[in-house]
Amino acid sequence: MSGAGPEGGRPGGGGSPLTERLLAQLALPVVGAPMFTVSGPALVVAQCTSGIVGAFPALNARPREQLDDWLAEVREALEAHRARHPGARVAPFAVNLNVHASNGRLDHDLDLCLKHRVPLVITSLRAPAGIVEPVHRHGGLVFHDATSVRHAEKALEAGVDGLVLVCAGAGGHGGTLSPFALLPEVRRLHAGPIALAGAIATGRAVLAARILSTGSEHVILEVKDPGRPSPRGS
Repeated sequence: MSGAGPEGGRPGGGGSPLTERLLAQLALPVVGAPMFTVSGPALVVAQCTSGIVGAFPALNARPREQLDDWLAEVREALEAHRARHPGARVAPFAVNLNVHASNGRLDHDLDLCLKHRVPLVITSLRAPAGIVEPVHRHGGLVFHDATSVRHAEKALEAGVDGLVLVCAGAGGHGGTLSPFALLPEVRRLHAGPIALAGAIATGRAVLAARILSTGSEHVILEVKDPGRPSPRGS
């Protein structure tokens, strides 16, 4: 995702160039769910080198100083893979940041994401005011978890590039709404990338999500989410 700009678009403006650029970097339109206490550098590297977005919660790195090492490890591993396989499609990686006021290490974790120029930051639990602009400065993108139309509206007002619609069946801080209801309503507000989360853990589920997007002029990304009951870590 290096060089992808902070754009997304709104309905009526034609197709989303950002969505197209994201999809061009992927073998499948899938984002690996950032699983609390589970996702880490090894899993993220395996996902990215397989052509899907790999993600981990910043809070999985404990103590917090470990996050610096994790981000360096992921970047170096992906750069080495690109050097060994020049023609390979290597997907960008993402870090999930808990932006709730109760997260005392948010500033620390954000600073490290900026230092390592993380391509995609996924925010959750509060509208990401103060996050979008600094991430955009290095060419990164910000997606935000939303469980309702109002959450989506607040995130878009904060300037996010994309949304993760956390629907019924998703792990962690999961939503309760059906994707059949939430996706069309949010699509009226946002013409850029949308990821869909909620028990999407098989190829059939990915296909179903793709069919759900049929009729829209924009292709959506799906979040591969095994529906773990543990909370999303960030």
